[in-house]
Amino acid sequence: MHPNALFDGNPYRSDKSLPPMKKGAGKGPDVKPFKPSSPSKQPGGMKAGTFDTYPSHSNDPYGLKYKRPVNVVNKTGKTFMPSTGPKSAPISSVLQQNVIKSINAQNYRQVRGITYG
Repeated sequence: MHPNALFDGNPYRSDKSLPPMKKGAGKGPDVKPFKPSSPSKQPGGMKAGTFDTYPSHSNDPYGLKYKRPVNVVNKTGKTFMPSTGPKSAPISSVLQQNVIKSINAQNYRQVRGITYG
């Protein structure tokens, strides 16, 4: 199949035939099933915690979580309803507020741009 010049010969090949198989001398030793010297004390093996039944639930060391009442009433006697939508509004800068105060609909044509150079 492959050229012999490129590969070494099989080092385990032998022309000698194998010796005949030896016959067993009679019957082997008696094999008895394993029987432990003493049975386990409790079912579940070693009792290292892996084969035990699930432990019963212990009491919670912390108190019950405080639940807020469903109907919260404010000072006026009305039920508090938070406003829907965004809670904050965009705020313009102080400079923008001063510009709006100084330039209005009556004088916007007379204002000259000032550039500092």
